[in-house]
Amino acid sequence: FCPLWRVAQRGRVTLALVVASLLWGSLYPAAKPVLAVTGPMQVTFCRVALAFVTLGALILLRSGPGLLTQQLRAHWRAVLVLGMFNFAVSQILALSAQSLLPASVNGLLNNTHPLWVAIFSALFSPPRRPALLIGGSAVALVGVGLVFLPDLAFGTAAGASLSPLGIALSLAGSAVIA
Repeated sequence: FCPLWRVAQRGRVTLALVVASLLWGSLYPAAKPVLAVTGPMQVTFCRVALAFVTLGALILLRSGPGLLTQQLRAHWRAVLVLGMFNFAVSQILALSAQSLLPASVNGLLNNTHPLWVAIFSALFSPPRRPALLIGGSAVALVGVGLVFLPDLAFGTAAGASLSPLGIALSLAGSAVIA
């Protein structure tokens, strides 16, 4: 038996996840017209500043200033490095690629970071089940190839608009996230 408040809580969590996924997934198509006017650096700065204000306010509302200052004092280097690389640098690379690629291709390439994590993890710490890691990575790579390579191989309109620099920037952004 599940009390009514738990059902309501699950519903709120599910709704929050759906909204977050929609907002996250809309980055590339929504950024395209903005990038044409302002450029990747200004869009990145606005996204980073908005994320800082929003997440900082959420932390303050939920935990108060004590936890925030305690965590910042204890882990300021990690916060700085992760904030700069995992958000700012990866966004600069992704949004720079966005101005050179179609939104769908950039979204696909920039979100290959789980594949990079699997590969880097295998290099630094041998997996207990290498066949599972290799098989999963191969399936992921084939999936990216099926979506990405036909446009290149058959010279379709999408393939004609692909920039090698855009591809490199998008993959570099994905590697930074990983």
